[in-house]
Order: sequence, then structure tokens, then C-alpha cells
Amino acid sequence: MSRLSPEINEIFDANITNSLNFLRIFTVIDFLTAESKHIEQHTNLSFREILQIKNDLIKTLSPKPIKASSSYKHLIKKSAIISTGIKCVDDLLEGGFTTGKIYEINGLPASGKTIFCLAVVKHVITNLSQKVYFLDSKNNFSASRLKEMLNNNHHTESLKNVLVKRLEEKMNLLNSLFEIKNELENGLHVRVIIIDSLAILFMDSNDSTVKNNVLTHCANIMHYMASNLNVVFIVTNLMTLWRESNGFDTHDIMQKKISCGKFWQTIPNVKLTFEKFTDSRVKIFVTDSLIMPKIVEAEILISDEGVFSI
Repeated sequence: MSRLSPEINEIFDANITNSLNFLRIFTVIDFLTAESKHIEQHTNLSFREILQIKNDLIKTLSPKPIKASSSYKHLIKKSAIISTGIKCVDDLLEGGFTTGKIYEINGLPASGKTIFCLAVVKHVITNLSQKVYFLDSKNNFSASRLKEMLNNNHHTESLKNVLVKRLEEKMNLLNSLFEIKNELENGLHVRVIIIDSLAILFMDSNDSTVKNNVLTHCANIMHYMASNLNVVFIVTNLMTLWRESNGFDTHDIMQKKISCGKFWQTIPNVKLTFEKFTDSRVKIFVTDSLIMPKIVEAEILISDEGVFSI
């Protein structure tokens, strides 16, 4: 799913792109599915030009068929397993995070999701010497906290391998994903992309149609990047407690729900649930997975120095 830009077609220019964005037409799919008359009324494009652009985009951007054997060879050559640096979690995931997959980490507030992500960042930038993209919607990413976790002045130089983007609202996430995709296609080597946290970006509206539209775009570009650019996505999501009553029983039932709706729940390949049962101890459960781990849960210890196996 390509982002609309002046470079995508010779008829396009910056003014037309801005006009389309004003109509909430951001991608090729948006443009192809929009009513041509509606586009004509709000841009300088003629009806004939719009039809010509649509035909050109379909011809140039439609997927080309490839042989299954070629796809398999590419997968074997490009795939990698990224260790978390935490033995029990690596055992739980049968080695670590696998490129080409989207992982969701969900749990109640203060269950250790962010500190776990920082521990993964620490391991990737130091032990694996690779860059990490950290997309921060909570505006609480702390380089000084990460530096303390490194606990070695020699490793502080590795902080330059952490690329941070601040996300103010959901369209920032979509734009950032497209920007990162372009950077990776132009040679930037990143294997791990962390989004902390997804839920915050989609709490500003009760319009499920708008939310699912943006989530669909985000999911598409994430799956494309994971599969074709061989990266791991780690997305934190919020679990909430809801009190439900049947109207007869005096004892209400507390139900756990994961944020971002039913649509998002079909997107991650692997879901890990964090459950905090003491101030420093957290259990991790594989709650939904396309892989079959031999171990279904792990236990970690969280401290100021980082995350450790128990």
C-alpha cells in the first residue's frame, strides 16, 4: 500500500496531494476506492485524468505473481531470530522474536510492558549491535533510564542505535510507518521496531469506523514491512478490567479486555500477556500464537537494572 506523493504519478503535484489528504485520501488504496466525481470536485484534476491515473496505478503497483519456490528461498535467506536477552522468554518463544512476525505484549497498567521493551532494546543495541526503532506514544521514553540499564559506560555509545519517534495521535503512527518503510527500502538496517503503546493512540475517538480504517492501514504496512523487509514488530497494548453484572447475582464479574477492538486482535501473529503478581515478579503467558511453544509461560524479575529470568 503506497503513500500518495508527487512522485507517484507525473500528473500529481504537491497541491493535488495536499487536496487529497484534506479529503482523507492518503494512500493508493484510498485513491482507487474514492469516487472519481468526489475527487474531481475538490481538486484541479479532470474526470479523464483521474481515470487515467487510476489505470496507471493499477498497472504499475499491482502485485506481480512469484513462484512459491522463489518465495521460500527468499524467506530462508532473510529470516532471523532476534534474542530478547532473557533466557526464559527466549525459551518461551523458541529462540526469540522471529522476523516477519508481529508480536503483541498486553497487560494491565504497570505490568512491566515498557521496561521489558527497554530490556529488549538494551540487548539488541549492545549484544547484537543493531539499530532499533522505538515509536513512543506515551512520551515517556527515557534515554537516561536506558543508560542506567546499560550499567557500563562503554555501552553508552550504543545509544546512538536507538531511533525514537514521538507519536501524538494515530495519523502520526501511520505517517511514521511509511517514513520508516522508505528508510528501510533505501538501505537503513533495522530488524526490530517497537510501538509503545498502541492503545493510547486510539482512545481519542469513539468512532470505530475511523479507528478501524487507520488500524487497517497500519496493519497492512506493518505486515508488508515484517514480511518483505524482514523486521520484527513488538507492539504493547493495554488490558483493562470491566465490571459486568447480570442483574440478578449480587457478585459482579470482572472481565479483562484488550484495547483497540476485535479487528486488531486478528493482526498479531503472537500475543504475550504480562501478569504482575508481586512488585517485581511478572508472569508471561502465550495467549494466542500461530506457533506452538513447548513452554506456555515464563516468569521474569523486574528491577531498576532491567529484566531477568527467574
